[in-house]
Amino acid sequence: MLIVTAIVTCATTTRAQSVITKLPESDAVATVNVRRIVNETLPRLLTAEQMSGVQSALAKAKKVAGFDISNVETAVVGLRLNRSAPLAMPSMLLVMRGSFNADALVSLVKIGLAGKTHDEKYGAKTLTLLKLNDVMPTGGSAATSRVVEIAIVALDGGTIAAGIPAYVKAAVDADTGKNRIKPELVQLVGREPNSLIAIAGLVPQGLFASVLPKESQGNEEIARLAGSIEQIYIGLNMDAQAFPLSLMLKANTAENAHAITGLLQSLAQFGTNVTDKNVKPIVDALKITSQDTEVQVRTVLPQDIVASFVRGLFSSPAKPAEPKKP
Repeated sequence: MLIVTAIVTCATTTRAQSVITKLPESDAVATVNVRRIVNETLPRLLTAEQMSGVQSALAKAKKVAGFDISNVETAVVGLRLNRSAPLAMPSMLLVMRGSFNADALVSLVKIGLAGKTHDEKYGAKTLTLLKLNDVMPTGGSAATSRVVEIAIVALDGGTIAAGIPAYVKAAVDADTGKNRIKPELVQLVGREPNSLIAIAGLVPQGLFASVLPKESQGNEEIARLAGSIEQIYIGLNMDAQAFPLSLMLKANTAENAHAITGLLQSLAQFGTNVTDKNVKPIVDALKITSQDTEVQVRTVLPQDIVASFVRGLFSSPAKPAEPKKP
């Protein structure tokens, strides 16, 4: 059984890497192990009633739309920052690969949004464009709701991409070998192959220094150390008891990495006296170290804390209290 599990895990990781290597140029990448989350994580965290609801929703999606989430082998999200406004919402690209019919999924979208999509030819591919508001109504007025157009395309028989049209077009180009993601970002996001969720980014020069709190922006040393960070990685994993969480910051020199580590260790000391029952085990498990140019921060999220958070996400919103009768 262990051998079979190892083979499946290795195959899944290889398929995820093959998707990532064909992404267009991006500032950051996030990977989501959809199968493991649905098959292993959610059953551990949700109540029996909530899990039954999830399974019913997935079965309905399979019956109505012909989409079976168990057929999704990997989901990858590419991110592009707005250089003039680093804190603004980045452009996003979602790429999913699996044992599904990508062309059929695009056709189902067109059928479901009859009259609300249009096609645009780009190279050898046909992009289907639609307004995000037609898929996810905002509930706002016409004057305040921002119209966002997204594009969907089948990159091949088992791979589908969706996102801002310019980003999707870049994905089509990258699929043919043009302007692909940097190899160092591919390597960075794959540093923990079995993670449930991994986020990796190449930090643009001066990004962290520009987003520091106002009270810290005048401090030359803090700004210098923040500006020395070149890469960032965050990974959420799962073992038999809990959910290990890791953060890695790569600085431009080992000296700067060591200095950042020392500052973080000093800040962590303020949390040693915390008494909150939810925060204390996370602080107690915190380990901050440096290795060459890397700052490594690790802790463990207890399962009951993660379960409480996830169950809250799946809980039905509380009904507003009825006004008292006079």
